[in-house]
Amino acid sequence: MKKLVLLILLILPLWIYAQDMPFTVRAKTRFASSGMVGYETVDSLRYYRARWIPEFKIKKVQMGLDLDFLFDKKFRLKVEDWDHLIDYLYKIYYLKYGNRRDMFYGHIGGFPNTTIGTGLIMGKYSNMALYPQMRNLGLMIGGNPPIPTNPSFELFSSNIFKNEILSFSARCKPLPDSTLKVIDGMVWGLNIVTDRNQYSNLKAVVPDSVYSIMAKPRKQGVTLIGVALDMPLYKSEKYIFGTYSEFAHIFGLGSGAVIPGVYADFHFVKLNLEYRRYGRRFDPAFFDEDYEEERGQWEYNEETDTYRYFTKRDFVKTLSPADGINGSVQGNYKDKIKASVTWQNIIGEDFRNRKSLWLRFWADTQYRRWENFSISYSRTNQRRLSIARLSEHGTKLSASSTFRIDDHWYAIAKLGLSFKDRNGDGVVKWGRESRISGSLGLKYVR
Repeated sequence: MKKLVLLILLILPLWIYAQDMPFTVRAKTRFASSGMVGYETVDSLRYYRARWIPEFKIKKVQMGLDLDFLFDKKFRLKVEDWDHLIDYLYKIYYLKYGNRRDMFYGHIGGFPNTTIGTGLIMGKYSNMALYPQMRNLGLMIGGNPPIPTNPSFELFSSNIFKNEILSFSARCKPLPDSTLKVIDGMVWGLNIVTDRNQYSNLKAVVPDSVYSIMAKPRKQGVTLIGVALDMPLYKSEKYIFGTYSEFAHIFGLGSGAVIPGVYADFHFVKLNLEYRRYGRRFDPAFFDEDYEEERGQWEYNEETDTYRYFTKRDFVKTLSPADGINGSVQGNYKDKIKASVTWQNIIGEDFRNRKSLWLRFWADTQYRRWENFSISYSRTNQRRLSIARLSEHGTKLSASSTFRIDDHWYAIAKLGLSFKDRNGDGVVKWGRESRISGSLGLKYVR
């Protein structure tokens, strides 16, 4: 039996030197099943790993389970992941009903990329950033009541058991029957996001040797509120031109605004460009892709030989005013090829390293047995907007591809790389300051 398991591990390798997020294998059929095997390191111990993701779909209801099994060198199951009822609930990969265009929809599970409005408050937030050391089962519910003002609302929780990071968003057209075309398409929005305990991540980000000796801090929360306006200026069958603005405020700190943003939608390509102004003690995209790691932090003082905890809100208190220029270009060719370029440029004394770039390409190849291919690249919080060598701080690269074996079986391949200079010495060390994952698996659909 051991030889058989070892042979499988050699045929389908999975190298994971840090936290790995489940690959997206959401089913479009009534049933699908995906599996992969490999290795994983947890608390400096290496385990054999087997993962099985069955998926089901009945009308508007979709469900996927993430059954993750870890075995030690003697092939004994790591039972700590299966001790309590909550451990079984965290095996839910996703549970969905409907979609965002429906009168009512809901989603339970992981949220790898969540943005509200223009991203002034929440942009590219992920509740899976610290997976598997910190597991979150999130919830999103929303609706679009069929009334003339076209209202919509959305409630979000990053973890339904803790309910610490919460958001509420609402949109409506206040004057849908106006005789002025510019006015009848106007959309107002309201966004509220709060984190009730920014220190909730400490056990996942602080070394055990430090966490065990430091006194646990009291809960510290943060709340942001924003209002938005979207106004189409000209609309035809071929294109749409419009403008938008958004204002956001961090309670007890400062404010920021998009004043204004402009966009053009030609259906096959979308462009937008915006000017932003940030006041003192304000940070754009407060809830971003790194928020789960940065909401609660720690540092060591060599002079006093002491440690201290602090939150992202504490850090934002030190920021001075700044300006920003953001933009994006998105292309879509017959839903077969999609590509996008997004950038953020913050100009200010305390924001010298806050330029970011995101690139993404996806192709529905349909070339013989090659089904699709995607690749994404990002550099965040940099001094310059450029594509540098791969192992630079704040760099992430991911790629995935699907190959059809026959009418029911597919092969899935994925690679993920990310680098972060955690000790601030200017050099990213492979292994300790990098997350490298690669996987090869099979998927069955029926």
